[in-house]
Amino acid sequence: MESQEISRPVLTQEDSNNLDLLRIFYIVKGVLSSLTGLYFLVMSFGLPAFFGRIAMDTSSVDPSFFPFTLITIIMSFAAIFVIAVAVCCFLSARAIQNRTQYNLVFVTGILCCLTGILGIALGVFTFVEITKPEVKALLKGG
Repeated sequence: MESQEISRPVLTQEDSNNLDLLRIFYIVKGVLSSLTGLYFLVMSFGLPAFFGRIAMDTSSVDPSFFPFTLITIIMSFAAIFVIAVAVCCFLSARAIQNRTQYNLVFVTGILCCLTGILGIALGVFTFVEITKPEVKALLKGG
């Protein structure tokens, strides 16, 4: 019996360079998102603790009313979302390096578009690059 080799699509040098550049951008976005998530976590618990101590020192404030509870909840959810985006960015960088997992890279591009101007630029670059027929076939076939 003959062994059948699955032929992988051949990329041009430009497409290969663009994928490598996209991988580096995903790593940078992952690091920045991780730092942003850490900032949100610190602020979500540090801000209420600091201002809560000041509010509890005054006798005119009702102790059952703590206005920073809502801020803590919102910032905690924001931190979880941003850290999840960072993890997806790192996983997508790895997938691009291995030339696999088209769907992961596509979904991460969508998530990045929700995170601000850098994410929008990264998402658009992702969609432009991975929708090329050769790249799409390579990522789906890997």
